[in-house]
Amino acid sequence: MPVKMLNFNGIIIEAEVKNVRSLSIRVRRDGSVRLSIPFGTLPEEAHRFVVEHEDWIRKHSDASKQKQEALKSLTAHDFHEGERFRVFEKDYPLHCIPAPRAKGCRLADGQFILECPPDLSTAKKLALVNKFYSTLFREAIDRLLAVWLPRMEEDRHPVTYSLFLARSRWGTCKPALRHIRLNMHLLFYPRECLELIVVHELCHLKEASHNARFHALMQTYLPDYKTRDKILKNHLLA
Repeated sequence: MPVKMLNFNGIIIEAEVKNVRSLSIRVRRDGSVRLSIPFGTLPEEAHRFVVEHEDWIRKHSDASKQKQEALKSLTAHDFHEGERFRVFEKDYPLHCIPAPRAKGCRLADGQFILECPPDLSTAKKLALVNKFYSTLFREAIDRLLAVWLPRMEEDRHPVTYSLFLARSRWGTCKPALRHIRLNMHLLFYPRECLELIVVHELCHLKEASHNARFHALMQTYLPDYKTRDKILKNHLLA
């Protein structure tokens, strides 16, 4: 069935009639709202359900949008001296070192060091920062895989990974290909959140769905996974 866009007291809701057992509302990480409606549901019943959950929808939608704004502030830079750069929840003040050519970024003496020509464009500076972020993120993932693949007895066959940027999900897994994808925004969150998502996706090598067996695997490998999930959902990146 096609998705309909509804305006409920200023809240834009994507409504879809589908093969589900009950009415449900989901607020995505970007603040958008999705309403799933079972076949045969009367319009007034769906409307009453939204009315009953209006406060919940506004609260969670506003919180998600606030987190997205905070995330934007961490990725938009003008490269003034002392500007903050986030790496796994820790902020480093920017220190620019003039150089005849672009040498790149590094962390040293509690600072985010950028060595490049003073007149280098903002776009090229951002490219240097993103390259450095990618390197840091891959190093963190490699360390986690080195620990968790043998621990989960998944080191007999190779596992590959790639990086992506998205607002709607933290990671994906293709069990048949033994390939996982990880959202680079995790670089701005506590390290235990990245470990949570790595273990989550590796568990999908054993169980593709989010059923009881999957959650039992998560409980076995990361007994505090629900606590970590709350940290990931509620962290405001402030």
